[in-house]
Amino acid sequence: MKYKRIIFISLLLSLISLMCLNAISQELPFLMDLAQLELEVTNTEVVDQISSSYGLDTTTLSANEGYQLVVVTLKGIVPHPCRIIIKNSEFSVIYEKETSLHIEVSSAITNIDSWSVPPEGFSVTSDIFIKEPGPIILKVAFTLPEEITNFFVRYPALAKGKATISAQAGE
Repeated sequence: MKYKRIIFISLLLSLISLMCLNAISQELPFLMDLAQLELEVTNTEVVDQISSSYGLDTTTLSANEGYQLVVVTLKGIVPHPCRIIIKNSEFSVIYEKETSLHIEVSSAITNIDSWSVPPEGFSVTSDIFIKEPGPIILKVAFTLPEEITNFFVRYPALAKGKATISAQAGE
């Protein structure tokens, strides 16, 4: 009788652990519309360079003369557990230069401290796995003319708020 209980408990524990493993391994649904994140500009800064490295491959991004490398921090809310696939080319800035509007595509993107910088002429895709709803912070880099101090970020929705580069930035 004692062994039957032990076997029963062992089988029950095995079944429970198998159910837990199955629940964990289920794929997260894709977030189909980035506009659901309701991103908002929270910070804008000028940096000298950013780097990404994958294995032995290191890519560094910096601005050419007459341009500035601007990193914009965006904060939003993830509405539910999901998998978010983001390409750097989905983010762009809109700014006014002289009398016309200009659009510049993002040069790099990160949601952690490791940048994804594509080779020139290419884009890079980042997979973000979100297990709990809540805040998300993304950083996006743009190369802009030095005289630009105000712009809007589009992702394809328009991020709330205007990005402003302070006069001391980059000095």
